[in-house]
Order: sequence, then C-alpha cells, then structure tokens
Amino acid sequence: MTYFLVENFNSGLDLRRSIEVAPPGSLRVLRNASVNAGGEIEKRKSFTLDQTLTAYCQTNNYKGRITGPHAIPGYPNSAFFRHRHDSLPGWTAGSGSVAEYTEVGSGFQTMRFWAMKTTTALTSFGAMLHTASGSQFAAKSYVVEKYVKSTDNTYAEQHFQVTHTNGEPTAEAAVSANANRAFQMTLDQKGYVVEGDILYASAVGDPTDMAGTGSGSLNISSQGATPIGAGFALAEYFGELAVCGRRGVQFYSVDPDFDQNQYQRTVTTQIFAPRSLTGYADGDVIYLGKNGIRSLQARDSSNYAMVTDVGSPIDRLIIDALRYLATDEEPIFSPASPDLPLSDFFDLAKGVVHPGTGEFWLFLREKIYVLSRHPGSRVLAWSTHDMPTVTSGNSSSRNGPIKSRWCADACPVGETIVFRNFADEVFVVGGDDAETYDNDLVEVVLPFMDMGEPGHYKHFTGLDLVCAGSWRIEIATKIQPEASDVKWITVADQVNGTTRNDPRIPLRAHGTQIALRLTSTSAERATLSQIAIYFQKGSEK
Repeated sequence: MTYFLVENFNSGLDLRRSIEVAPPGSLRVLRNASVNAGGEIEKRKSFTLDQTLTAYCQTNNYKGRITGPHAIPGYPNSAFFRHRHDSLPGWTAGSGSVAEYTEVGSGFQTMRFWAMKTTTALTSFGAMLHTASGSQFAAKSYVVEKYVKSTDNTYAEQHFQVTHTNGEPTAEAAVSANANRAFQMTLDQKGYVVEGDILYASAVGDPTDMAGTGSGSLNISSQGATPIGAGFALAEYFGELAVCGRRGVQFYSVDPDFDQNQYQRTVTTQIFAPRSLTGYADGDVIYLGKNGIRSLQARDSSNYAMVTDVGSPIDRLIIDALRYLATDEEPIFSPASPDLPLSDFFDLAKGVVHPGTGEFWLFLREKIYVLSRHPGSRVLAWSTHDMPTVTSGNSSSRNGPIKSRWCADACPVGETIVFRNFADEVFVVGGDDAETYDNDLVEVVLPFMDMGEPGHYKHFTGLDLVCAGSWRIEIATKIQPEASDVKWITVADQVNGTTRNDPRIPLRAHGTQIALRLTSTSAERATLSQIAIYFQKGSEK
C-alpha cells in the first residue's frame, strides 16, 4: 500500500496556478483559519460581540455616527470611541465631554474603552464614513473624521485633538490649524501632514502647532523625476518619512530642523486605499494597491525600498473585491444618494497588525485578508476570515444589511484586535480573555493532487489525519466539465482528533488525482497538521 503525505501548509492560500496543477499543500480555500508558526492550519479565535460597547455605540439608535476604536497613547490595553451627537440621553457624563467608560476582562487581558461625545455640534449631518486618519503623540490623539452631509450628500471633514489623562480621554477640541489636511503622523518629535502637493511639518514637540519653531512645508511635486500624484497618506519606513500618492511613494530623511529634511528617492507603485498602509515586521510597509496587496521592503542592507508582490497568491480575490459592479446589491447610504460610488467604500480598507500573533489583517468589504509570516519556519501564508453577520435589528438603515457588515474601523488593544462594523457593533477577537472560539465555519480546500504520477490511475483507499478538534471530510476526483466546478462527496461526517492509532478513514475512489475539502464548525480550537492519502497505483492512462 502506497501513501502520500500532505504536511507543508507554509504557502497557505495560493491561487496563482489552476486547481489541477497547484502544488500539494497549497490551499484553494483557507477560511476562518490561518497558518501558525509551525506550518499548521489553526482556527482563528472568536469574533465576540461586546454587547455593552455596542449598546454605547447605538445609544438612542444613532447608528452610523461613531468613530473608533482609537488607540490611547501609552495605554496599549485601552481604546476610545467618539460619538457625533451632543445630546445622548442616558450617558453618564464624565469630566468635560467624556462619557462613562466600561472595562472588559480581568488581569493581563483587561481592556478599557471610553466613549466620548463630541463638543462640536454638526449641522446637516448625514452618516459617518470612517476615521480618515489618526495619530498618537504624548498624551494626545489626533483624529480626522469624514462624514456625509444629509442636505446635499457632499463630503466634509473635521479634525479633533483629544487629551488623555492617566489613559482616560478627558477633553477634546477642534484643531483649526490642520483644517483640510487629512493625514497626519508623528515622527522624530514632530507631526507631518500632507494635502495634495504640499507636505507640512509641525513645530518640534507640538504636532498641532504648524507655525512654531521647526515647522515648514514643501511642494512634493517638485521633488524627484517621477510624480506620485497628490499626497494622501504617510508612513514610516526605517526612520524615514514615506509620502504616498496614488502613483508612488517619496522618501525623506527627517530632522527637528525642517530645513535639514532631505528628499531621498521615489518608488513607483499604485496605492489604492490610504488606511491600508501598515508598518509590518522589520520595516516593511504593506498596502492595498489597485491590483492587489503589495509591500515596500528593503532590497539590501542599504534599506532602499523596492515593491514586492507579497499579496500575489490572492490577487484574484482582491481584484474581484475591488471590481465595481454597477448593479451592486444595495445603495451605500440610501437611494437618494446614488452619487456616492462604491469605490469610496474601498478607501475604508483598514490594515492592522494583530499584537498577539503578529499577523497582518486587511479589512476589505465583508472579508479580512490575513498574512501569517514566520521567517524562521519559512511560513508566508494568506488566509481569509469572514466578517460577522449583523445581528437582526442592528443593521444601519442607510447602509443596508450587507454593507452594515463591512468594517468601519479596527484597533489593536492588549493582545488582540477590536473592530466595529457599519451597524456600530463592536467585536473583540477572542472575547474577554482573547482565547475564546466560536462555531463559525472553518473551510480548508486542497487542490487536485496526482501523487507525483499524473499519467497513472489510482485506487484511493483511505485517509489519516493529524489534527485537533472536529472535522468533516469530502473528496473529489475530477472537475465537472459542464459546470467547471468540483463535485464533493462526503467520506466522513465527523473526525474527532488524530486518527493515526485508529482505523484509517475508508475511501472508495478512482482517478488520476484527488482533491480534499475539510470543514469544522465546533466552538473549540481546531488544527490540521498532516494528511496521509492511501492509494494503489493502477494502469497508465
């Protein structure tokens, strides 16, 4: 009896080759799971709806008027939200405009959240889109909020500085000095903002002072031979300031004295979503481009950046997600506002690094695209997670049940991630202790495998699994030509744990190749480490 082992899942989800010739161990579907540092498939932690925080965000049914979660400088276990309404009955007033905070969990995993009311009344307010940008400095946060006016469906922005005392937001004020400048970050004691062709630097030690000592500005269109278009996002790359436009990135060395800042070079690339820019691992910057997820990565010891196709295994999925459909299933806000294109929602794509696992998460539409990278074990693996379905009755009337499911914002908190959808439901990954699992479907699909002998028929007689948790197993031996699809046949409804010391799972199948589909729905940890396929070689074709 011959057997074939599938035990290397290091490449994760990879759609670059067709399902009939993809390498064994690569995956056609890796849903609600990821590849861990050992190269094993492991179910993700639960997406736990936090009822208390959700109730705060939906107070008096003002869904669609919340921003956050936002990080609090110096307090990694804390986050805060801002509400867009001044008269919310039932909120307990704290000092200034701060509402009562709520504490989640206990011990090391304790997470605190504060809900803050705005001090500035907004007239003709329609629906909040997202936080256009945010940065942290000292004991203050800088938040840019983007919204739609209900009177004429035009966009507007407001900028706020939030002051924190001992980790609690205690006051806020509109920042007029940075009006109409959407993206700010702090680097080397100063704040940098970019609007169109102009890069601005703040005074030393005060990112809200755009006129004091050390401040300055320059026209990025006059730097470098290759124009990058209007600047719309900023990032840090090995201590340098990366100024990003739709068509490329300019790099600058920075100094407290603005006159000492120097243009270094330009890298040509396409950047689609400003909020997707995320510092990752040792100096990389990952972002969503027009053709997929890409990264800026050092090409050698000089740290000069080059664009890498880190997201190429899932380009097909990303391009499908970005494709605009004129017959989209729902309006974005209401039928009265057809002038708000779906592409505006793609600007909401949000990148976050999971503080517990080190994974890069990109929230895009109803999916989360997850990159697991463990260089020591040669793991570079993509997977996808499903955004939670909106609870009945919580859907935003402006966004509908489908777009209400999309992520509005996300933030690392403690050892996990907290995110909010457009129904203003707040979810904590892993629950209060960051160790909880749910019963969402985990799906793993392997390509057709020919055991290294594509010209021979095989009689497939059995399977063995090295796994944890409960799994359902299906097989297929050919693609249906009339439907260009796979017809799955169930061979085991439930396999609980490793089968090595038990009778193997029986198979009765015939063909030149075989594909596998494994699913799990139990609310427990589930892993998949190795699959053994037993077969007898038959005649040549």
